[in-house]
Amino acid sequence: MSRLIGGLRRTLGAPGWWLGGWLWMAAVAGLIGWQIQMLTVAALKSFDALDTSRMLFGVVDVLRDHPAVGAGLATSAIASLVLGAITWTLLSPLLIVRLAGPRPWSELGGRALSGLLPVLVQSVWHLLLRALLMAIVVVSVMAAPPIVLWILGPLVWMLCGVAQDATRVAVVEHGAAPWSVRSTVQGLGRVVRRPGLLIPCLLLSLGQVVIMGTILWMALAGLTTGSLWGVRLLSALSVGLGLWRVATVVEDAAQDATAPSE
Repeated sequence: MSRLIGGLRRTLGAPGWWLGGWLWMAAVAGLIGWQIQMLTVAALKSFDALDTSRMLFGVVDVLRDHPAVGAGLATSAIASLVLGAITWTLLSPLLIVRLAGPRPWSELGGRALSGLLPVLVQSVWHLLLRALLMAIVVVSVMAAPPIVLWILGPLVWMLCGVAQDATRVAVVEHGAAPWSVRSTVQGLGRVVRRPGLLIPCLLLSLGQVVIMGTILWMALAGLTTGSLWGVRLLSALSVGLGLWRVATVVEDAAQDATAPSE
């Protein structure tokens, strides 16, 4: 519990990151919404009497009748996810250093810059590890009911995300081997052996998934002025949960570093 509370304290101590993450998320969502509108208008052509606030309500029918719109939206969604992942990876050293504690800007930037390449290398290792674990899960549950894969798959995916956070914190703040795959495996082992760290982080990740599902449902039901503000507040909460998860991992590593050795 102390890890979670300490992580929350670190998150609240970095309001600029919370605001910046929310603005970035809003910009990506706005871009996707604009593309949906433009693609739909192009597909329907002469049907220009469109209620844009309710446009997503009939998006399934539009996709069924106009496959090109679906292809365009899929490309846009994938590009947005990739862009978001790249941005998060590039900024994660700076975020970790900031959450680790207040420092002068010169030291903050220098430490984050020195951790950038190790984080990129470890991200590649974790990508391979995640692919391997997901393949093992798929093969292992092939004979089981589909619901098993639908439950186990996201859990393993989120577990890998927490393990990646642990590895990034270790290489940026605590001197773990920056290039070695051993650091990757140690990050996974660390979170698996620590239910007090893993379970809260999984719950925070699950909270983000629930929020994004709620936002999607609200969009499909049609956005009004009131619900639009609801979406914005939920987006800010999702960003906060993501920062809280990373801050909890930072707090866990900091507690270990300051604990008296036996």
